[in-house]
Amino acid sequence: MTTHPEPQDQYHRTRIANDLATTLFVKAGAGTGKTTSLVNRVYSLVVDGGVGLHEIGAITFTNKAASELRHRIRQKLQDALSSNDDGHEVLRRAIDALPSAMIGTIHAFAKELLESYGSAIGLPLVFRVMQDVPARVFFDEAWSKFVEGLFADPKVRESMAWLVETGVSTTEMRELARILDDSTHAVLPSAPATTYGPISLDGFESEIKALAACFIDLGEVEGLSVALDLDDRLAARIVEIVHGGRRILELVEAGELGLAMILVSDRHFPKLPSFKVGNLGKKDSWPGSVGV
Repeated sequence: MTTHPEPQDQYHRTRIANDLATTLFVKAGAGTGKTTSLVNRVYSLVVDGGVGLHEIGAITFTNKAASELRHRIRQKLQDALSSNDDGHEVLRRAIDALPSAMIGTIHAFAKELLESYGSAIGLPLVFRVMQDVPARVFFDEAWSKFVEGLFADPKVRESMAWLVETGVSTTEMRELARILDDSTHAVLPSAPATTYGPISLDGFESEIKALAACFIDLGEVEGLSVALDLDDRLAARIVEIVHGGRRILELVEAGELGLAMILVSDRHFPKLPSFKVGNLGKKDSWPGSVGV
């Protein structure tokens, strides 16, 4: 007959099963016997602790794990019933109560609570737990309405315009919203209460206009049209810079000096091309020009 050595943590395993008066937190890796220990503790609560199975909540992460846990508790109770002459009534009651016992996922547990007490907070009598695909569809619909409302609200439209102008796309905003939606269980730190005063931009308008004019004047470089026809990369970069200058000038003339300043800052330059042209141009593409 083969004997197995006693596990080094047998003391803790025994305590999990039998120390019913103490609340325990058990940390263990995969395959170390957590489910077995949980089954043993439930069994001890029912048989030795006089706790009804309807008074126990066993919460798991997945439906598969919940099904396995329910099956193993049933097997433990049935094995005890067939081999024990004492306590038959307790074991039978536990087996009979097993189908309605709260052994399931956190979603199932929450659903049962809401079904039992939801009317007290005005919930409908009939509802269902949303699965992944319907949840995604619901999120997409909610996001579309949310974005429409943001751009329609004059109080936040300017802030949204700043975000978009500085290179933050609505796709990136949506991804952030999705991550937050998936992490609604997380406790986010509260932002400090901070009041920012208005920023004065007086005196910058002429400088920004002058800078934009320099960008636009690059479009008058000799030979630019010829170089463009030859698909010269330097010429293409100059055209991008010219367009950026025009965009800055449009913002200034529209009274959006703050956006114009952000657009030309070092930190927020995604909407303008780099001025590091390197060796983009080809001499043969610029006939008659000594240098650009």
